Amino acid sequence: MKITKEIGRVAGHLVDRGWVEASAGNLSYLMDEAEYVECKSTWYDLDFKLEYLKGKQLLVTGSGTRMREIQYEPDDNMVIVFISADGKRYAYQPLTEADQYMRPTSELFMHIFVHDRLLKEDSRDRVVLHAHITDFIVLSHREPELNSELLTQKLRNIHPEMDILIPEGAGIVSFRSSGSLDLARQAADVLAEYPAALMMKHGGIATGPDFDIAMDRLELINKLVSIFLRLR
Repeated sequence: MKITKEIGRVAGHLVDRGWVEASAGNLSYLMDEAEYVECKSTWYDLDFKLEYLKGKQLLVTGSGTRMREIQYEPDDNMVIVFISADGKRYAYQPLTEADQYMRPTSELFMHIFVHDRLLKEDSRDRVVLHAHITDFIVLSHREPELNSELLTQKLRNIHPEMDILIPEGAGIVSFRSSGSLDLARQAADVLAEYPAALMMKHGGIATGPDFDIAMDRLELINKLVSIFLRLR
């Protein structure tokens, strides 16, 4: 699959940045219909109903996979997630037969909710990228009262590039348990308004029409956050 080459490149970049220790970090891609494959797996009930992701397929990182392995063998570390036509069930299967028991990332629901919301907003963004960005975590500990408006104001005051590359600003996702529905819903709400966000005590997340642009957004905010921390 052509997109996996792009996934391998961005995984390597995340590794070089030091943002994805061990099996940290995850990503997803909303597949085109021409890329769809037949579902041969068991269907599971969701505790919620998706309105806009009905009948769609996502490509996501596998649970426990390492970005340092994904950069070289992306196909063998990815899972296809199927959403039923009524939006009430999901199924999954590995992209290849390298590991037939591979499950989707533990942050699957966050990716599902974000993609559903992006479709609702008629967004061009088709990818979601999450990483444990060091300076984001540092800032969230030093500035525990941060909100989206305040963060955007601080970053805009540091460098004009913010208004050029991310004119919408950057959001704040409050701390919630990893993999929880609460985190998934909140991330979707924030990313409906901002294309990138700082996740309190957790790292960062960004969306984009492709992985390069999502990575651009994370890198820019990281640069501005790093400058802000040095100026304090």
